[in-house]
Amino acid sequence: MKYYFWETVGLSLLLISPIQAAQSQNNLKDSPLFSHLLTCRNIEDKTARLQCFDDTVKTLDEANTHHDILVLDRAAIIARQRQSFGFGPPVLALPKPEKPVSKSKSKAPNSDESLNEMTDKATFVSQDNEGHWIIGFANGARWQQIDEQIIPNEPHIGSVIRLRKASFGSFVANIDKQSAVKMRRIR
Repeated sequence: MKYYFWETVGLSLLLISPIQAAQSQNNLKDSPLFSHLLTCRNIEDKTARLQCFDDTVKTLDEANTHHDILVLDRAAIIARQRQSFGFGPPVLALPKPEKPVSKSKSKAPNSDESLNEMTDKATFVSQDNEGHWIIGFANGARWQQIDEQIIPNEPHIGSVIRLRKASFGSFVANIDKQSAVKMRRIR
């Protein structure tokens, strides 16, 4: 395991490795550096409080520069999940909200902890030697049909593709709202 120590205002700070951070569900409250940053608020003396904040932010910046920590907002996590959709478990899990989310009629897209489906337009369409469709997207992802189902209205550039997780780690796609075909990500 990889640990990093810094001496700041007489306190030793310990930063955990990125793997440990992922194992702790990306919870900032588990980070000693973040906890120390929050304790800086409680220092009464303005000069000492400012020094605490400055030193902790400097340590945070150094850790970020050396890629010892990763700080992402919800939108960046969702973007990374979309980019890696189809390649095993999600790259990063979204932390569960501490406060209940207000219930509204329209559920926000991607408000779930992990991405289970995505819809995008095809930017590349081809067939392999066996007649299976290969569909590409603007983010560079390529998906290949792995079943023998015939798609009546053949996919084309601009086709709307709805990819979703199916049973046992497989994926299916609805191409222009047609019946689902089995797919696997190849790139």
